[in-house]
Amino acid sequence: MTESKTDVLVAIVGAGPGGLLLAAYLQKHLAPSLVPHVKVYETNYVRDTKSHGGSLDLHQDTGLYALKSVGLLNKFQEKKRDGGEEMRVIDAVSGGLLLKHEGNGHRPEIDRQDLRDILIDSLHPDTINFAHHLMSSESSPTGKSWTLTFRVRSFIKKTITAQILIGADGAWSRIRALLTPEKPIYSGVTFVDIQIPTSKLEEHPEIEQFVGRGIAFILSGNGRGLIPQRNGSGILRIYAALRVPEMWWDDNCPDDEEVTGKPQIKAWFEGFNPKVLALLDAADYQTVAYRKIYALPPDLTWSRPPIPVEGKGGIVVLLGDSAHVMSPFAGEGVNLALRDALELGKTLSAILTRSMDCSAVTDSMTPTLSENTSRYLNEGIAAYESLMFRRAKQAGVESAENIDICFDPDSPRTFVEKMRTLLPPDRLSFATVRWFGRTIWSEGWKWAEREGWW
Repeated sequence: MTESKTDVLVAIVGAGPGGLLLAAYLQKHLAPSLVPHVKVYETNYVRDTKSHGGSLDLHQDTGLYALKSVGLLNKFQEKKRDGGEEMRVIDAVSGGLLLKHEGNGHRPEIDRQDLRDILIDSLHPDTINFAHHLMSSESSPTGKSWTLTFRVRSFIKKTITAQILIGADGAWSRIRALLTPEKPIYSGVTFVDIQIPTSKLEEHPEIEQFVGRGIAFILSGNGRGLIPQRNGSGILRIYAALRVPEMWWDDNCPDDEEVTGKPQIKAWFEGFNPKVLALLDAADYQTVAYRKIYALPPDLTWSRPPIPVEGKGGIVVLLGDSAHVMSPFAGEGVNLALRDALELGKTLSAILTRSMDCSAVTDSMTPTLSENTSRYLNEGIAAYESLMFRRAKQAGVESAENIDICFDPDSPRTFVEKMRTLLPPDRLSFATVRWFGRTIWSEGWKWAEREGWW
């Protein structure tokens, strides 16, 4: 295996939305001489991959605020999906519509891949190192930096020395272990991801009429449900949700395409309304994937030494799912990751630019952190973490409550009650305005007659 070595100032492990936005912020706000020394390392071989999931709703004070801070809000507006905010709750047994919310424009939707494309395109071409699989991370011999070992495309061993290590590597972060031994815990719910292609939706317009243009929660009280969500590419992604033991999928669904075909999946939802089962009939079973939903404890924290101590490596910090992965039932995961990246970017850029002699840095010479700079960074990161922990705890508790309510024996009734307390008012639709106007006119006319105006 061929070997190579590189030194960097900042190594961001993971090219999800959080890691990419952090890189974008640093490129925009760091001293120009420091920018070439910020690198991103990503396991995937290419930027485009089907594994990046479905649609995301971005929130005003987190995701959208972060995009605005790096000048990408207009790019987002070009890619956002109209109608994606619509949400419905449907009784899985009766097929009846229990709740419909059209949205108010404050949580616009975008496909995850489109968001990544916007962020990747904003970076300098040599920022991201694809096909880098992290094998190990340990203190360097000096004890003041981190030595990262990557396997690159299976045949190159690459060693990176980083003074500031950012863990943006998701739910199963390998960087997290440098700060805490905690690992994600199974939530009790497994998703089976299937899709209805655009061609099938065109053949069956009644499907969109049933589930809407955004997301629908089709729930029963037996721990089963379907969550269809329209994607920007035109497909309808369906998350078949099952409250089952952690090893249920492994025990019941071996690696056999026939087992995860239409008959088997439909059998899991026996008793559902025919209109609901029609979604499964229209699905393409060539793209079946499963995902167990895991979460870290909402109150997870860790301590930080005053400065990096001898033999313990350099600066290390987490963001996004690496720090606080939670179930998707609060819609906060990507929003928290983007806000984390923004706040961490502010901390790093302010301290590095102010406390380093940036004029002496060249592209070929990696700058070295002084003890004072390391101390300032650790103090700043401790403040960043304090706020991050607070945001994550609130969202994590809400996420855990929502997933329980969603699959409660009294669901969908309990889920509808919870949603009514959380959802902001809809914008008035044309039909509502027309009805309101007609009512006012009619009642006003009757009042005028009673008062003898004519």
